[in-house]
Amino acid sequence: MPIRTGHISDLIAAKRGQGWEFLFLAANQDAIATTAAMNIHAGDTSAVGLNDLGIKTTGKSFNRKVRAIRKFSLTGPPLSPDELTDLHKPMSESNSNLNRHPSASRL
Repeated sequence: MPIRTGHISDLIAAKRGQGWEFLFLAANQDAIATTAAMNIHAGDTSAVGLNDLGIKTTGKSFNRKVRAIRKFSLTGPPLSPDELTDLHKPMSESNSNLNRHPSASRL
């Protein structure tokens, strides 16, 4: 039985109501259009470049976003300025600006 996008959207909405967060990485597809149909925010979506740099920058961006979400959900404010930026910055913007991010050298 194929899985319907509407069903996935309903499941995500239910889990989001329980405090879950969702991030979506897409390869070879329109990430924003795909996630819009699944109830995932555009800012929590990123396309993966299928080359060494794309995979590396996407992994680092995803890591920073997850780290900020986890810290915020476990401890709440206050977060450092870098963590606040990572929490609120769209993943696609984080990928394109990775080399300018002040904490990029730490990762």
